[in-house]
Amino acid sequence: MLVVLAQDNLSRVTVGIAIREFVTVSVVLVLIVVVSEMMSYMWDCFERDIFRQNRALEDLNEVNDKMKEQQEKINRVNEKLGVQKIELQLANKKINRSHDEMSVQNELSSIIISSIEIKDMLDKIVDMIQVRLDLDVVVIVLEQDHELYVPGMEEEQRVYAISCVLGDKFQKKVIESIEHTDMSEILRMTQTYIQNNVTDSVQLFTKLEGKQELPSVVCLPIRNQEERLGTLFVGKNKENAFMDSRAFYENIASQISIGVANARLYAKMNDMAIRDGLTRIYNRRHLTELLGKYLSEAMAKKVPVSLALFDIDKFKMVNDTYGHQCGDEVIRYVASLLNRGALKHGGIAGRYGGEEFVVAFFEKDLDETYHIVEDIHNQIRSEEVVYEGKHISVRASVGVASYPQTCANPGELLTRADWAMYHSKKNGRDRITIDSEKISSQM
Repeated sequence: MLVVLAQDNLSRVTVGIAIREFVTVSVVLVLIVVVSEMMSYMWDCFERDIFRQNRALEDLNEVNDKMKEQQEKINRVNEKLGVQKIELQLANKKINRSHDEMSVQNELSSIIISSIEIKDMLDKIVDMIQVRLDLDVVVIVLEQDHELYVPGMEEEQRVYAISCVLGDKFQKKVIESIEHTDMSEILRMTQTYIQNNVTDSVQLFTKLEGKQELPSVVCLPIRNQEERLGTLFVGKNKENAFMDSRAFYENIASQISIGVANARLYAKMNDMAIRDGLTRIYNRRHLTELLGKYLSEAMAKKVPVSLALFDIDKFKMVNDTYGHQCGDEVIRYVASLLNRGALKHGGIAGRYGGEEFVVAFFEKDLDETYHIVEDIHNQIRSEEVVYEGKHISVRASVGVASYPQTCANPGELLTRADWAMYHSKKNGRDRITIDSEKISSQM
C-alpha cells in the first residue's frame, strides 16, 4: 500500500513535472512563435521602410535630376540673356551714338543755314565740332576761289579755321603751317585718311614740331561734286578714337562742302553786285556808297577823308591804235596798281567811269594821301603794258582833294577832285594836281 501510494505520489510528481515542462515548453513555443511573428512583422516593417526610403531616394534623385535639368535650362537662358544684354547695350550705345551724330549734323546744318560769310561759318563749325565731339584739334583749310580773285590785290592768305585745345604753341605752329607752308599735298587728297594708332604725330602740317602726339586722326577732302573745295582735319590724343567713324565724318565733310559752296555762291553774287566786271575792283555804285559812309563817319568823328581821281591819258588813242582788247588790258593794268596801292595803305579803289578811277582813304590827310598817290602815279609811269608783243606806255592825270582841308563841303569832294584832275589834263597831262579854291573858281 505504501508502495502503491509512493508510486502514485511519484506518478503525480512526474505528471506535475511533465505538465510543468509541457507548459514551459508550450510557453516557450508560444514565445518563440510570438517572437517569430514579431520578428517577421518587424522585418516586414523594416523592409517596407527600406522600400519606402528607396522609393523616396529614387523620387529624390528624380527630383534632383529634374532640378539639374531645370538649372541647365536656366543657365542656358541666363547665357542667352547675358548675350542679349550685351547686344542690347551695344544697340543702345549705337542708338545713343547715332542720336549724338544726328544732333551734331543738325547743329551743323543750322550753322550752315544761318551763315552767309565763309570765315564766320568755318569758325562756328570747328568750334562746335571740337566741343560736341570732344576732339583735340579741328582744322578746315579751303582752296582759294580764283573766281573771286581781284587783279592787283595781294594774294590773300588761305581761308581756314582752327579749334585746338592742345595749347597756344601747338595752335600757333598749325597756323604758321597753314599760312606759310605749301599745302598742295594735303589739298590734293582725294580719299579719306583715318589712323587710329600712330606713335608720332601725323605730319600733315609739315612745320609742326615737338612730340605732341595725335594717335588718332582723320583727314578727308571737302568737295562739291568734282570740284575740290578744301580739307577737313581732326585729331584726338587718344588711340582708337575714330573706330567706325568713316561714314560719319564723310557726312560731316559733305555738309561742310554744301555750306562752303552756298557761301561762295553768295559771295560771288555779292561780288558781282559791288565789283566792276572788267577790273574786278569796286564799281561806281558801290564806290559811291562807301564814300558816303566814309564822309558820314568823318563828319561825326571830325577826321579827314581824302581821295584821288585818276584818268588815263590819251586812252582813245590806245583804243584806236591797238584795239579795244588792248584798251581793256590797259584799264586792268591801271586798276591793278591802284587797288594794290589803296589796299596797302588801308584805302579803297574803284572804277568811276570808262578810264576813270578813284582811290580814297579814311582818316588820312592831304599830305599822306598825296605821297601815296604819287607812289602809285610813278608806278604807272615806270611800267609798260605788253600786248601782242607791243610795249605800251601808260600815263595818267590825277586830281587830289581832301575833306576838310581843301573842301569844306563833303558832298563836293569828288567833284573837286574831278576839277583838279581836269586841271592836270589842261596843263599837259601826266601830272598830279591838288584841289584848291583857285582851281574851283576857274571851273
